[in-house]
Formats: sequence, C-alpha cells, structure tokens
Amino acid sequence: MSEQGQELSEIALQAEILTDIWNYYPDYRGRCFTITNNSESREKGSLNMAMGVVKGLSDTCWLLPDGRCLWIEMKLPGKTQSDQQKWWQGVVESLGHLYLIAYSRADYFRYIGLEDPRNFPGYK
Repeated sequence: MSEQGQELSEIALQAEILTDIWNYYPDYRGRCFTITNNSESREKGSLNMAMGVVKGLSDTCWLLPDGRCLWIEMKLPGKTQSDQQKWWQGVVESLGHLYLIAYSRADYFRYIGLEDPRNFPGYK
C-alpha cells in the first residue's frame, strides 16, 4: 500500500523498491536489474522479440555472490503467474538458479537479505 492507502501497481511497487535500494544501498548498484518485457506497440513488440526478448521473464534479477541469479517476480496479492512465467521459472530452476515471487515490499527485502529502508530513522 502506498502512503495514501491506495494499492500500488506491480510496476509502481517494483519502482519504489528498486529506487530505495539504489538510494540506501549504493554497494548493491549493478547487482540488481530490471527486465523490461512490456512493449508500447505491436511493432515494438516484434522488434523486441527479434532482439531476443523472451516472454515470461521475471521482473528483476539479482546477481548473487555464489555466481547464481535470484529471479524475482513481483505480483500483487491474489495475482498468479502466467503460463510463460511458469515456464521461465522451470528454466531458471533447472539451471540451478533461484526463482521467487514477491507479493510485497517485505517479501522482496526478505528475499534479498536487506532491511527495508522504510525502517531506517529519517526515511524519506
């Protein structure tokens, strides 16, 4: 939930989390990145697919110290994975990587092992 009590979209929640990580955990910059799979138009979607965009990829990827990746899919409570996302989870896990679904800020920060900056004194 946002400060105004309104539910955030998955995109807004992800942006809020990653902005906080960027601002409060500078040593982790570059270890996490967003996967942009949404296209503005059919033409852009076709171009993206030609360039290697794969349907179902997770929203974010964390590079772990042991060389594996942690793929995190953001979902609002009550929402479920698409068939393509389930397929991607299978690919990731078959290669020894981790795949988790975060339904909240708390989930996301717990998965990556960092404290939510909202708990810091003076959080803005």
